[in-house]
Parts: sequence; structure tokens; C-alpha cells
Amino acid sequence: MLRKVALFAVVLVLLISPVPAAAQGGDDGRINPFGGLGAPVAIYYDGNITLYVITPDSVGEYLFFVPAEDIEAAGIPAEGEDPIILWEDVNPYGGFDITISRLPTGEFRMDTRKDAAFNPPDDTEPYIVVWMTNRSDAYTLKH
Repeated sequence: MLRKVALFAVVLVLLISPVPAAAQGGDDGRINPFGGLGAPVAIYYDGNITLYVITPDSVGEYLFFVPAEDIEAAGIPAEGEDPIILWEDVNPYGGFDITISRLPTGEFRMDTRKDAAFNPPDDTEPYIVVWMTNRSDAYTLKH
């Protein structure tokens, strides 16, 4: 009986503990598994957009959620119009803006920067991910 209780306690701790982003691998459902080491965010899309920032300890920390209803209500900008901003926030682990927008192509775009703390020395390059529906049609843009 004591072994069953101990085993249950271990399983419970594992289930409620945060999973380090680096240990999650590319099969955790994120849009941007190709971000490699130093990806500042993990993006999930299932009709809703959920974004986690990656902490200095390589743990995904929830930052925001854009519900499908809000995405639908925002619509898609006409060709030649500016993208529609769906959400803006700030990465608490670098102070860089994070913006999710909808492009005239119907694609989504996430813009932020890689923090120098993760990419020394002083490498704060743009980190931009564009996707339509899932990881298979996602790509990054380089500046």
C-alpha cells in the first residue's frame, strides 16, 4: 500500500511540474519547433493562438491566449492593407515586444526578438514566425 501511495505521489508531481521547453522536443504541437536553441517563444495554434515565453531556465511560461472568436472577428485585411494586430505584449525575460498579426494572405505572423541573454554576445536578432494552419506550413523570416 505504501508503495502505491509513493508511486502515485511521484506520478502526480511529474504531471503538475512544468516541462522544460528544451526537453519537450519538436512533437509537443508547437508551430515553431524549428526555432532551435534560443527560440524565445513557443506558439500553439488550434484555431486559438496560445503563446508561451521561454524562460532563462528553458521552461515555457504562459503569456497570452487569442481565442478563435477574436481571430474570426478581426478578419483578414484586404490585399495592400496593413496587417491586423491580434495581440501585443512584452516578453518579461528580455523586454522585447511580441506581436501577433493577421496578414492579407490569411497567414498569421509573430514578431519578437531573440534575447541576448539566450544568444550571447548581444545577439538580439529578430525572431519572426509565419504560419497559416499548422507547423507544416510555418516558416521563419530572417532580417
